Amino acid sequence: MRKAVPWLIALSAVALLIAGWQTARDTTLVTVRTADELLREVPHAAGRTIVLAPGVYTIEETLDLSGQNHVNLRGSGWNTTIKKLGPGPAILLEESQFTVIEDLLIGGGEGADVGILYRGYSSSNIIAHCRITGFEESGVRYEGTAEKPMSTNTLRDCHFIDNRGTQLHSLWNNDFYIMGNQFGRWRHVPRVGCHLEHSSAGSYTLNYHWDNEIGLWLGPGSDYNRIENNRLEESRTHGLLIGNPEEPDQWNRYNTITGNTIHTNSKENWRGYAAVLAYDAHDTIFSSNQIFSWYPPETQHREGLVLERGSFDWIVTGNIMRHQSELAIRALPDHGHLIKDNLIDTEPWEAPE
Repeated sequence: MRKAVPWLIALSAVALLIAGWQTARDTTLVTVRTADELLREVPHAAGRTIVLAPGVYTIEETLDLSGQNHVNLRGSGWNTTIKKLGPGPAILLEESQFTVIEDLLIGGGEGADVGILYRGYSSSNIIAHCRITGFEESGVRYEGTAEKPMSTNTLRDCHFIDNRGTQLHSLWNNDFYIMGNQFGRWRHVPRVGCHLEHSSAGSYTLNYHWDNEIGLWLGPGSDYNRIENNRLEESRTHGLLIGNPEEPDQWNRYNTITGNTIHTNSKENWRGYAAVLAYDAHDTIFSSNQIFSWYPPETQHREGLVLERGSFDWIVTGNIMRHQSELAIRALPDHGHLIKDNLIDTEPWEAPE
């Protein structure tokens, strides 16, 4: 049998790329103005852009985009509201790729559990400029699996407010881009601002967390991530929790945590919680972070950084750690840590006279 000519193989690959580009490019634009119109359009959304005119779209059934690709669901800003009543997610995408959801307010009424739910191998999707509020479990939830993790999903410039469980839960969702989002509360204290669980090789940057029980929870099983230039503040317990205190031997490896502002945590019980607490994490860079509290000594945390069970081989350098009631850094001895060149309070902080 004759081998294929290399330039013919290349030509065939280009043809496939062009075909895929044409599929994405040749979309139909549909404008809807009522919830009934929206529900009628969703089953045929593949390859389409659905634009929601300003208004409130109250739904009891889920907008199910499962199995559909190249879908754009676009509002007209936060004066466009999808209001979900009753159980089930507001929007479901299972085995869906190359979708965009943007410029919407997505709100949960009584019994609504999740705002946007991705399942299966749903990859290369984007959520942008949305406000997601009032859901009992999560505003956005990525549910990949160990056998088939998701990849290359983007979440940017969104507001998560009053989602009472984990506002953003990323499970088996790798190579992610999570940037410029806010995780906070108005009426209800969320359990976690964002939980990156078994989610690796991602970029998590310029996110702002306030008044969650835990600001950011990394792991277990989350490796090779860059956690950069975020604000983790006024958490009821920890600003940053790494690993799982209840489940040992689930590793978190080769993460870089740099340039973050971690302040005024332990709000539930001043002096009761560390600002940053790590379990089962190794080969981690923790540098150029600022840990402090507003209005000390009233608002002190207990420690700045605690490296607990199973944490080995950290580089901890160039950080500023102030206003703790106990040690600035507490680490188990003989665990291979390199801790140097940090500006810390060597004694419990007291207000100057």
